[in-house]
Amino acid sequence: MTANMLFPVDADTIRKTCESALWIPSLPTGEELETLTTQLRGHVQLLVPDVQDLAARMQGDMRRLAVHVLVRTQQLLGDGADTSPACDAYDLAVMARALLTLRQEPGPLGEPTGANEIAEEIRRRLLVPIPPQGLARQSAP
Repeated sequence: MTANMLFPVDADTIRKTCESALWIPSLPTGEELETLTTQLRGHVQLLVPDVQDLAARMQGDMRRLAVHVLVRTQQLLGDGADTSPACDAYDLAVMARALLTLRQEPGPLGEPTGANEIAEEIRRRLLVPIPPQGLARQSAP
């Protein structure tokens, strides 16, 4: 497994921060919400490079899941909050938890292959806008 030598990952802290956004009846407001969102954004930014490195060694569905999570994470980081600050915090918490899980439990790993293809797929998906009705509602004519 890759190790982030510059910024070690404290899984317990990340989990606790995610829980504070996901499992409480209502998110804090004002400055507390800004602090929580900043912490979650930092956790996500810390985890992304490790998961990107691992994705090249993942196989099958785990690799596809990693690419999906990385794309959604990049959308959140790039767009900032498109909705309310509470939704932004919630979405960041979901992505931080998903990234941490992928980092800790990547499934069977093989030799790194297709790292450039993964990066290209992420870029391609970031450039394709999702229609307002979502992908699930699209159907073939």
